[in-house]
Amino acid sequence: MPEVSVLMPVRDGAGFLEQALDSVLSQTFADLELVVVDDGSSDDTPRILSRYAAADRRVRVLSQAGQGHCAALNAGLAVVAAPLVARLDADDVAVADRLERQVAHLHSHPESVVVGGWAELIDGEGRAFATDRTPATDAAIRAALEDGQSPIYHPAATLRTAALRRLGGYRQAFQPSEDVDLWLRLAEGGTLANLQTVVLRYRVHPGQVSLTQLRTATIGTLAACAAARARRGGAPDPFAAAEALDAPRLRSLGIDAGKIAVAEARYAAWWARTLTQAGAFEEAGALWRAAGAAAAQAPHPRRTGAEILRGRAGTERRRGRRLRGGALAARAAVLDPAPLTRRLSRVRPASVADRPPA
Repeated sequence: MPEVSVLMPVRDGAGFLEQALDSVLSQTFADLELVVVDDGSSDDTPRILSRYAAADRRVRVLSQAGQGHCAALNAGLAVVAAPLVARLDADDVAVADRLERQVAHLHSHPESVVVGGWAELIDGEGRAFATDRTPATDAAIRAALEDGQSPIYHPAATLRTAALRRLGGYRQAFQPSEDVDLWLRLAEGGTLANLQTVVLRYRVHPGQVSLTQLRTATIGTLAACAAARARRGGAPDPFAAAEALDAPRLRSLGIDAGKIAVAEARYAAWWARTLTQAGAFEEAGALWRAAGAAAAQAPHPRRTGAEILRGRAGTERRRGRRLRGGALAARAAVLDPAPLTRRLSRVRPASVADRPPA
């Protein structure tokens, strides 16, 4: 039996798949199997997987007919053989000693149910442009989850197989925020951790997020947090048997259009800033516009809109476009002059655009 099963779902991922596979098979920790679930690919993915499986007996390939990301994860989880499951996506790259470090952590911290780590953000060509230093401690990770963030990179996580199976795996209703729901459920049975070193090269590219996914992810994160609060209060999980996140149930939990709008603006702003750093300026522009449109639907549209404009102004200044940044900051000041007053009082204003998304 291997010590670690690396679980990788993929659909039409031929562009980056070989890099992801190679990063697993060249790990300094070699006692592993690689379980890849092909979710109905129509590109060269099946041929690439067949070639790797023939060349390395540690590679196991499952195929399903386009049932979706969560279904692929659960199909792989059903067959993994190891006591630890490490996640990786088909467009990302695992750092060479990632598994060695994470296995050592889980062996020395039996109370931990999952460990992630820092992520180096790379563009479509593999060029690094930022490092996301995720919080280290269980308390800090829980606080971030309470704030609607996802403080553990899903493709950087290594988990205890028994804990994951005990929870029934991933919940389809929360896709594509199934990871946030999982961290919150895992936190009820153990501690969460991130190594304070880069374990993942996380690829940022325009095809990663769409405006449709943006809203769905926002609602999924809000629902996951509401379900966790209900469980902590002794109530049944409101989505225990749900196949979808229906509007009446969301409203009953206080998740209304205004709350969704604020969270959507926050999420869109993070992705816009990150895609700008990756050089995807056209796609980032679309997301900045989406963030502004969501802010207009927020309970305090002027204040939320100003926060988005200030985030965009900072991004423009970092690109060297100081005049553009200044103009956006001026528009923000017209919408909501209060942050300027707070800044003059040496109190840094909170900005939704400064916070990472779920």
